[in-house]
Amino acid sequence: MSNYILPGLCRFLLYSLSITAISVCTIVITEQFAGGLTSWSDVTFDYQYTPTDPYSTNKNYTVLLDGHSHTYYSDGSLSPEQSIQWHLANGFNAMVVSEHNAIDGGIETRDLARKKYNDKMKVLVAQEYSCCRIHMNLVNIKEAIEATAWPTDEELQRVINETHNQGGFVIMNHRPWSLHDGTLKNHPTLEQLRDWGVDYFDVAHENIFDLQAYQFAVQSVPPIGIITATDLHTPSYGVNGWTTLNPKKFH
Repeated sequence: MSNYILPGLCRFLLYSLSITAISVCTIVITEQFAGGLTSWSDVTFDYQYTPTDPYSTNKNYTVLLDGHSHTYYSDGSLSPEQSIQWHLANGFNAMVVSEHNAIDGGIETRDLARKKYNDKMKVLVAQEYSCCRIHMNLVNIKEAIEATAWPTDEELQRVINETHNQGGFVIMNHRPWSLHDGTLKNHPTLEQLRDWGVDYFDVAHENIFDLQAYQFAVQSVPPIGIITATDLHTPSYGVNGWTTLNPKKFH
């Protein structure tokens, strides 16, 4: 499947009665937490929620993707199998697993999905490149890329280029969270990220719509891809967005 996502056959939907065009200066960020394996180890997800937006029933859009999730391999609460089950229960049939500065959780989740859920769920392996300036998903890489605490502009460009060299693509993650109250210092501008070759902007994260990034992405020439993400750490949060895709192949 990953061979067909990068060209940008992607449209996103927001499924929340409360989401409107929210300015990032008024966003209230809900602090994430990880309950830990002992808190969630016996939890199962046996319900079935189906998105009702027309895109989800359009036969041309066959993939509903979560662009960002974690397992207990980093700071998530769920095992790889629980994470797959949670995504299935919430209507997804594709997911990106992006552990912080590592890809081991994504590899296990992908291999499990291929073995037990291959007709229901496809998994893309990713690294959430996490530093004190920016968080980026490096999707479909073969080897983790070293992260430094305070990378220079040149180092960030090197990471993006290395991702592309490995056959992957780069997503700017949760910009409102990154900018909130100085969470990350000296975050690159949208213009810099475009010029450095970032492929996608995460514009719908949890219940936050990044209007500025969305407008910048669609008005750029050529347009920058847009994507949504749950950034699943704990199943305490609901789902407000699915990224819909119409790939030529789904395998």
